[in-house]
Amino acid sequence: MPVAGDEQVIVDPVPVPVPTPQPIASAEPSPNDLIATGVTEYSQGDYATAERRFQHALDILEGTTGSNPRLIANALERLADVYDKTGRTTEAERARERARSIRQVS
Repeated sequence: MPVAGDEQVIVDPVPVPVPTPQPIASAEPSPNDLIATGVTEYSQGDYATAERRFQHALDILEGTTGSNPRLIANALERLADVYDKTGRTTEAERARERARSIRQVS
């Protein structure tokens, strides 16, 4: 008969849950998100905010190697729409011309 203290107790280790790695949230919205938000603001008549969104998307796209030329052209066309609505016809024409030339090359 075993005496207290003479027994060897084997304990199964308790499984410790390992957290699933979560993707790191980007501090900056994507160009697609910026354009989509800009379209909404444009449709609500908030042209100043829409312009900032389209320009921000364009800045990101033009600063990123391998960016989609169609997306750049889209941002330029949206920006041109804002320029038209705010009476900046020359800027609108310039932006549309850039968008056309990008589309022709791509």
